[in-house]
Amino acid sequence: MNVPHLDRILLEASPGEIRAVALADGVPWDIAIERVTAAAGAGDIYMARAGAQGPNGSRFFDIGEAEQALLRKPRNEWTNGAYGLIQVLRGEAGDKGPRITDRVWLDGVWLSLGQGASGPAEDRIEAPRSFPKLRRAALRRQLARDLPRSAAIRLHADPGQGIEAARTLLDERDRLIAAMSALTASEHRPKRLARAAGDVTQLISRAKVARIAPADPASAAWAASVLEYQTRLDAPDAAVAAAIDDAMDEALSPEAEILDGARIWVEPTHALIAVDVDVAQSTADVGVINDSAAYEIARRLRLGRHGGMVVVDFLRRAPVRESLRRMADLGEVDPWPWVPPEKPDALGLTSFARPRMGASLVELTSSEMAIAVSYTHLTLPTNREV
Repeated sequence: MNVPHLDRILLEASPGEIRAVALADGVPWDIAIERVTAAAGAGDIYMARAGAQGPNGSRFFDIGEAEQALLRKPRNEWTNGAYGLIQVLRGEAGDKGPRITDRVWLDGVWLSLGQGASGPAEDRIEAPRSFPKLRRAALRRQLARDLPRSAAIRLHADPGQGIEAARTLLDERDRLIAAMSALTASEHRPKRLARAAGDVTQLISRAKVARIAPADPASAAWAASVLEYQTRLDAPDAAVAAAIDDAMDEALSPEAEILDGARIWVEPTHALIAVDVDVAQSTADVGVINDSAAYEIARRLRLGRHGGMVVVDFLRRAPVRESLRRMADLGEVDPWPWVPPEKPDALGLTSFARPRMGASLVELTSSEMAIAVSYTHLTLPTNREV
């Protein structure tokens, strides 16, 4: 089974809303809808006021607009009424409020800058293992010079060697340090200080080499404003909007045919996502049907933006261990990664959790959430590629 490689993104930008569908070999795998609303989104940074303690050492925070957020594992010492920076890990999901952290990160092209670290300067700089050992050491020494106390750095990429490359890296570090200082010095009242990149912008960042197919000139202009390399942008195509509608209809349908008439049913409920594999009139091998179902379930979870507990009832007339291994490969490269069990439970069901990282497609397309008031482009790029 092939792991999906996103190679094309269908894009439509209209006033108040941007929609995108990412394709792998012509098959939809991801859907993103970007709007500006009052709700907190993953990556947003707030000046927040600490409130009452919650269970197991957690604490509630007032982030403004009469909204409360939960900090499960505080890294810093907080007292009731204290102000400080927090960052949203996950926006509202169902009836649960935003989940936050007091370790705030600002993202740049080459590195991210965080606050709240400790120890020697070089120990607060993280470089990918893919960098040669000597190069990692050289970059740490370079970035450690004049690094403020408690600041931490995560390197995303190596700008190369030479004076200009070194200057580029240090200039970005210093720009992020200044931006973090400005956020810290903000007026002490609960409010949003910075909005993270929206879902469409993050999708384009993840699919680093995918071609962008805009629906019209306005969509092309929006894409050009967020693309690092304009060569990825195709000419406007009026058929793109209809293709996006078709992909969304597919994602919202509970039924999907998988092989020779066999099908799966994906039924999201308030508590979990129930998935049933139905042989129907298919004469295909039961094990092959389960393998096809594993692939389609992983695709449907991403396409529908489903999060929470997932319970799958595979066909029980064949072992499913191989099917679960196939699912594990797809869960590992999911932008919201998940891990299925190695075998079904005593009832023959397969259960696992896919993180809730935002609203599902059903929630995004409901009448209440579909009201778009305005759109503003901001950038906090993500570095997950798949």
